[in-house]
Parts: sequence; C-alpha cells; structure tokens
Amino acid sequence: MTFSRGRRRGAGQRTRARRRHTLALGRDPRDRGSLTLEYVILMPVMFFLIFGCIQIALFSYGRSIALNAAHEAVNAQRALGAPPGVGEARAYAFIRAQGDSLENPRVTVVVRGNEVIATVTGDTVSLVPIFKPFHVTQVASAPVEEFRP
Repeated sequence: MTFSRGRRRGAGQRTRARRRHTLALGRDPRDRGSLTLEYVILMPVMFFLIFGCIQIALFSYGRSIALNAAHEAVNAQRALGAPPGVGEARAYAFIRAQGDSLENPRVTVVVRGNEVIATVTGDTVSLVPIFKPFHVTQVASAPVEEFRP
C-alpha cells in the first residue's frame, strides 16, 4: 500500500474533469445559477401574459352574454301582443342563467313605433385585481311583429 504525499489526487482530478466536461458543453462554470435568475425574471412576465389572455377571453364572453341577452329581450318584446316588460324579464333571466359572468347588468327595452330596441350594459368579471372590470354595452333591434291578412 502506498501513501501519497500532500494532497489527494482523486479530488483534484475530479474537479478538472468536471471543468473539462462543462467547458465541452459550452458552459462557463461561472454561470451557475443563471438559469434560476432567468426564471425569476421571466415567470412573472409569463404569468402576466397568461392572465391577460384569460382576461381578454372573459371580456369577450361578457360581451357575448350581453349581446345574446339583448337578442332575447328583443325577441320576447317584439312578439304580437307582448305585454310591456316581458323583454327585460327575459333578458334578466338569460343573464342569471349564465352565472356571475356579467356583473351589474342593466337592461332597457324601448318600443319606438314599429321597432323594438334593447340595450344591455354591465361589467365583465375581473380575474386579476390590477385590471378593473371592463364595461360592455350591446344593442339589438328588430321590427315588431304584426298581423297582415
């Protein structure tokens, strides 16, 4: 059994081998931890973009609910012999059936001569507290049904 003098040979050889391996891969040994730092900077930006896309989708969904509620109100109110207020009731029932996707809804139905005009306004749901809810307004109109012999 032979003993070496001074430093152990195995530790230095492993360190040099590790350095050669990292240099062969094109990495500088001083870059340790740089990927973590990149993720710390990049991930909040990615989350902001993802939540922004979801917020845009919620805005589109809120607009769609408002437009369909306006169409429901017009179709109910334009029927032959429909009593006043049936359009608003149908629109509010439609909005309630969709859940909480349209907040603070307001429905107005006006009959002007031979035309019914329904306006639905409300606020979309906000996923991120930074974004305030978007206000949407949708209008639908159609002629009143009439009997023609």
